[in-house]
Amino acid sequence: MIQISDFDGIAGYVWGAHYDPSGRTHLSAGAPTESHQQLNLVGRVLAQAPFQMPVADLLFADFRLLIRRGCYGVLLLVCERDANSALVDVVLMESRSEEGDSSVMSLTDSNFSAVQSLSLSTAPIPGEIVEELLDLWTQVLGPLARAFAKKDTQAAGLDLEQIQTRDWSRLLNILAARIDNEEKREHFLDCAVLLKTRF
Repeated sequence: MIQISDFDGIAGYVWGAHYDPSGRTHLSAGAPTESHQQLNLVGRVLAQAPFQMPVADLLFADFRLLIRRGCYGVLLLVCERDANSALVDVVLMESRSEEGDSSVMSLTDSNFSAVQSLSLSTAPIPGEIVEELLDLWTQVLGPLARAFAKKDTQAAGLDLEQIQTRDWSRLLNILAARIDNEEKREHFLDCAVLLKTRF
C-alpha cells in the first residue's frame, strides 16, 4: 500500500493526498486546513477533462501539482515549483516494487528529459556497455554511484547483470533521476545515448 508519508523526505514536497482504489482519502500530516476544498476543486477539473492523465505535472503561480494514477489509486502531490518529480517517481517505484507490483511507472519531470524507446527486444545488452554506462554515471555521482545503481534498479525490477535491449531507456531514466544538476544530467544522457549505437 502506498503511504503518503513516503514522500516526506523529498526536497520541495509540501503536502499530498492519496485516493486509494476503495475511494478513501489519505492526507499527509502537513496538509493545510483548506486542503479538502482545494482537492475538491482539482477533482472536479480532472473529472471534466476529456482525457485520462496517468501522469501530470501542472505548474501554478505559487506551487506545482504532480498527479499520478495507477492501480494504487490517485496521488496528488503539492510541491514547490523547483521540486524534482523524478524523485517522486523513484519513491513510487520503490513502494510498488515492495508490494510485488511489476508494472513500474516511467520517470517524468518538466526539467527531466526522459529517454524514450520503442524497442521490445529481449536481446541482452553486452556487459561491457553496462559497465561503461556505470563508469559514466560514477564520474557524475562519485564513489557511491554503483550502490545507488543496484538499489534503484532492483526497486524498478531490473537486474544490472541481465539488462535487455528493451530496458535500456528505462535504465537511463532511472540513473538520470539521481542527478540533481540539470546540466550534468543532460550531459550524462547525451553520452549514455551514444552507447546505444554499439549494440
